[in-house]
Amino acid sequence: MIKAKPKGEYPGNNDEQIHELKFDFDLGEKDNMIYRLVKRLDTYLFNNVIAKREPDFKIPYDDTNTYMERYYLIPHNKIFNIYLHQFYRPDPDYTLHDHPWFSVSLILFSSYTEQTIKYGGIAHFKDFKICDLHFMSPWHTHRITKILGGTCRTLFITGPVLRKWGFHNSVMGWLDNKTYKDRLKNVGKDF
Repeated sequence: MIKAKPKGEYPGNNDEQIHELKFDFDLGEKDNMIYRLVKRLDTYLFNNVIAKREPDFKIPYDDTNTYMERYYLIPHNKIFNIYLHQFYRPDPDYTLHDHPWFSVSLILFSSYTEQTIKYGGIAHFKDFKICDLHFMSPWHTHRITKILGGTCRTLFITGPVLRKWGFHNSVMGWLDNKTYKDRLKNVGKDF
């Protein structure tokens, strides 16, 4: 663990008192170099990918609205992928889901709120904003509950598929994606 003197303390002022180093370095500050680089990357990807071609994959929200668009930034493969995601709405379902790979998401534009469930069934909400990195394992269960300003863009990088992905439902338990969606279509028929 890194130890340092608190801000404002100089050698000799209180040598016995050592505190944990607290970073008050916010990557989202507008005059920060990393923030400016992320904004440039977002502008470049918007102008050269989103504005110039159709998405490689669209996920519908309902019959008329789009939930998310996915653009492949490298040829889609089984080992390593880089996607540009553009979200228009929060997750269309109250059920939490997981992903089949280890992944990291860099927030490029706007922000979103993620819900996870902590031990004991306690809902936990966390906001992710421009420049935030969000690391996820294949067992990380979550859902997006809010998109700020109607659109959010992320650079989403994945490793190889390690397992099936699915939904975590308090009544049915974990169900793979296909089984869960099939059951949703038959709600009222087989329950």
